[in-house]
Amino acid sequence: MSESRDEASLTSLLQRLGSGARAVWHADLCREIASGSDFAQAVGCQPENVAKTLLLCVERVSGTGETSANWRYAAVILALPDRLDFNEMGVVLCGRVRLATRAELHRIMGGATGAVSPFCMRNIPVYVDDRLLGLRTIFVNGGLSGVDIEVAPAKLIEATRACFGHYRQGFGKAGQTRQPRGRRSSGGAE
Repeated sequence: MSESRDEASLTSLLQRLGSGARAVWHADLCREIASGSDFAQAVGCQPENVAKTLLLCVERVSGTGETSANWRYAAVILALPDRLDFNEMGVVLCGRVRLATRAELHRIMGGATGAVSPFCMRNIPVYVDDRLLGLRTIFVNGGLSGVDIEVAPAKLIEATRACFGHYRQGFGKAGQTRQPRGRRSSGGAE
């Protein structure tokens, strides 16, 4: 039996991420997965090891306080228990930030609105909260329904060309985003 195109893409992604990365199919777990907390319990990890990816819409704000009519997008990855600091992301992204609507998720993610994968962000900058950097591995959405990828945070940053900094509520100072070597800041994309 041949692999589907999606399964072949997943296999290719795992090869790019290298040894240590693995796919976890929800259907193979001993319980129904309806949330990130369910997933953490099913695989036996702490909720902090499960990451969520949020798709953000950013409206540029000029120095005079005027906003543009054009939205651009960015993705941020946080530990499951953490809440996004929208003010911090607004400073980092130089604009007004909101969560993407279901319609925007559908358009950007190609139909899947139940989960956002950092591996599906074509031309959209990715930001990783630095809390995740201290963990050996994290689980992120694999780009297919019912599949998560266990990966080292450094490999995730490399594969997505992500920047990292303090993006969760209650931590850090505004604007302290760091980029891995070789990464140029695009400040967002259409």
